[in-house]
Amino acid sequence: MEEYFFGDVSLGAQQLSDILEGEFAESFFIKGELDYCLGTCLKRCPESILDLITKEYKLEAGRGKGRKRYLKQLERKIIEEMPAQLETVSAQEFELLIKLAMEKGDVEEAVEGFSLQRKGWVFYYEKQSAIPIVPYEILNRLKGLAKDPGFVARMAYYEMLRSYISAFLNLYGVFEKKWLSDIIRKHDIPEESTNGASEDTSEEKKPGTLDRTEISNEMLEEAVIRLKEESEDFGMEEEYIFNSDLGDDEDYKERFNAVKDIPYYEPSMEDIMLYRDNCINKNLKEYQILKRYLSKKVDDNVKLERLLDELSIEVVEELGGIFAISEIIERYEGVFSSVGELKEFEQLFRNWEDHVRKWNNHGFTNAEMKERGKNGSCVKIDWDLAKIKFKDNTPDPEAPCPCGSGKKYRQCCKRLKL
Repeated sequence: MEEYFFGDVSLGAQQLSDILEGEFAESFFIKGELDYCLGTCLKRCPESILDLITKEYKLEAGRGKGRKRYLKQLERKIIEEMPAQLETVSAQEFELLIKLAMEKGDVEEAVEGFSLQRKGWVFYYEKQSAIPIVPYEILNRLKGLAKDPGFVARMAYYEMLRSYISAFLNLYGVFEKKWLSDIIRKHDIPEESTNGASEDTSEEKKPGTLDRTEISNEMLEEAVIRLKEESEDFGMEEEYIFNSDLGDDEDYKERFNAVKDIPYYEPSMEDIMLYRDNCINKNLKEYQILKRYLSKKVDDNVKLERLLDELSIEVVEELGGIFAISEIIERYEGVFSSVGELKEFEQLFRNWEDHVRKWNNHGFTNAEMKERGKNGSCVKIDWDLAKIKFKDNTPDPEAPCPCGSGKKYRQCCKRLKL
């Protein structure tokens, strides 16, 4: 149930409609008239959802005579822990909660709201056409927190930290916590101060603001642990943080040991903003050239974007196996018409690869590694032509021959081919 509910919140409107009409409806939605009271929502909430909320707040479910006391305890827990819980949610989730509280959410946002239901902040009623409601108590708590500069500063700190971690995961795959703290502090030091110039610090700091240069290692460690508890996007072991794609401990250790002698690429603030949500820079000239080439081979834009996404993951992560470039092309049948076109693609891919920030280079591109007198890491491509289904470009027999003779294809080059 929990895996179905929160494993993938990108359900479409049709899937949401299926849930409303299907066997899961009684497990997801509250029946009866709308009620914006948190206590009433909890009381009428399906047991499956109530169990998830109870688990979120580490309580024991009360049954029978103890149920009323248990529901009151859960209600208090939701309100009391809301500031701490809300601090670590992403900016997108916070904005979504505000939008739903103002009853301005659409169907797509309603689906994304499922991730907030386990916290007891939103509830779904059948009569509301699956658009969730936010109880009055949650709304009032939100209003109060929005006016608290300390809360806003802490939330901004967690969002900043989340951006750095996401960018580092996309740049390195695995990295040391110390490198994270070093870069965060470095980005907060004005350029002038690195040259020995003094800064005017007489200006009074605004209440509730956080200075990144004052962040202790203990504070950073605690914050990372809290984010880890809220997210499955990354793993953490000893002094390392690693991308969840690396799987178990041995995978991330093997990956880190392979690059430990290569210094980290030092990201700028612009890099952090770019790579927090992207594993590649799609504005690269070489990427755009490859995309234009493939767009002439793949006429379905959705299929094209999916192909480019798969290529992007492999060129950065170099996981191989089913993610290998040859395996990807084998899955996308009929993209190329000949071995010649396949070789053209490989050349354009290699040109792009030289300018991609790669895990096996500790964030450097192959071009930057070459400038440093080092060899970069290249994706292995082993074509198995027997497994690649090429596009059939045989013209219509009655159509004009492509050679330009003016004859029909069956009367011209088809005879030569036979």
